[in-house]
Amino acid sequence: MNPQPDITYQSGSGRFNYRVAGVIVHDGRVLVMSDERLPYYYLPGGRVRLHESSQEALEREVAEELGVPLAVGDLLWVHENFFVEAVTRERYHEVCFYYQLRLFGEIPWAGVDEFSREEGTLTHHFRWMALGDLNAHTVFPTFLADRLGAPGDGPVHVVERR
Repeated sequence: MNPQPDITYQSGSGRFNYRVAGVIVHDGRVLVMSDERLPYYYLPGGRVRLHESSQEALEREVAEELGVPLAVGDLLWVHENFFVEAVTRERYHEVCFYYQLRLFGEIPWAGVDEFSREEGTLTHHFRWMALGDLNAHTVFPTFLADRLGAPGDGPVHVVERR
């Protein structure tokens, strides 16, 4: 059975993307990632497939990227993001659901600052970034440093245009 397609489409004026991402915080650091193509960091996750819930997509995407079982926790933010991608220069209208993630058992890479994992032909580079260092690096979403320290009373809707 072929998997359903990702919920993304391109038009003459840009791309719409439906995405999910997970927030993993451990010992005052958040797990961010990048790859050799990109000059910035982002949170683990990926595109949602047609007929897949956002939670199911996040479980699938992070299992592919990190190779460990996890539990999807609370929905933290719903982010409507309008931006021009730094590398491709493509205009995006993206909707992303950000969830707190909890890993089962011991975190195999909690004792290292950085590690890499292969996914197909791509090498993902992961980094445990101190919460206080987020603003010193290019990390998306740009509101991450401010929102991680803010008390949460349920999901927050964030709209950004950059």
